[in-house]
Amino acid sequence: MTVDTSAEQHPLAYLLSRRGTTHEAYLFRVAEQHRRMGYGQMGHRKEKASRWVSGENAPTLRTQFAMAALEKIPPETVLAHGWPGWLLLAVPDDHAILAAPWTTTATVHALETAGGPVDRRKFLITTSVTLTSTVAQWSAAAPAGAAFTGGRRIDGSTPDRFEHRLEELRHLDDELGSGEVYDAARTELRLILSALKDSTYSERVGRRLFGAAAEASRSAGWTAYDSGQIAAAERHYVTAMRAAASADDPVVGANTLAFWAIQQYSTGNPRGAIDLIDAALAQAPRIGSARMTAMLHARACRAHAHAGDTRAADRPPTPPWTLTRTPAR
Repeated sequence: MTVDTSAEQHPLAYLLSRRGTTHEAYLFRVAEQHRRMGYGQMGHRKEKASRWVSGENAPTLRTQFAMAALEKIPPETVLAHGWPGWLLLAVPDDHAILAAPWTTTATVHALETAGGPVDRRKFLITTSVTLTSTVAQWSAAAPAGAAFTGGRRIDGSTPDRFEHRLEELRHLDDELGSGEVYDAARTELRLILSALKDSTYSERVGRRLFGAAAEASRSAGWTAYDSGQIAAAERHYVTAMRAAASADDPVVGANTLAFWAIQQYSTGNPRGAIDLIDAALAQAPRIGSARMTAMLHARACRAHAHAGDTRAADRPPTPPWTLTRTPAR
């Protein structure tokens, strides 16, 4: 995980700022929990937390377990995500996007969360565990069914309009700049979310609406990243993957992974980028697009180059038809 450990950007500083508390007050609570868990006494001078935030050192594993107990986060999550990544799951908005079940209801909640106030953190909010989990759950999640909300029934003309508007939005980035398009993508996302929540529709229409939500989230992710808002971008990318799963749309899912990979290898995690691209390439037989497959291989080359693996970067790509095995008849 790539983290800017400057005081104003560290996850612990961010978490305490969100809560309006001080290092010293928080450490006092951690020390009390540390004692209750049978770990003994722990100093709670504010300089201790300052050293954690500066990256000078990290809390012991027992101290992290005490902190996690206060946040109602299980020890296995601390071990899986590592310091300081697990702290992000203590933020309710992050939990809704990163750790909630991959259900249609949770996808709608994630879309609401990602479309809220802009997240101006400068550090990545995903860990290698998060990336792996996102890819695995995207592949396995059940798509959406029909919705009977009691609201006005809509037909295929509604997703038609959203898809047309999103197509136009894709061409405006160079003309208007990423900041303007980011705002527009978030507006589109709110409109699509309103249709998802307040309308009645068939299974096919619902999946197209989720597909449009995934594309709006992908567009918001890319333009947020291009505007220097990397945490906001990741929230949109994870949300786009959730919506792509609900839509049962491998194209928008693979395209999202390709754009997310750019952010990963550009911010110090080329191995994570390679994993994302490999997951996208695994969908090549379903997608059936030589153009997208070629684009994914180009991204893979860049990721390997960023990782310093020139041999892998120069290696000819595996033909897409060999990525999955056809059962013998």
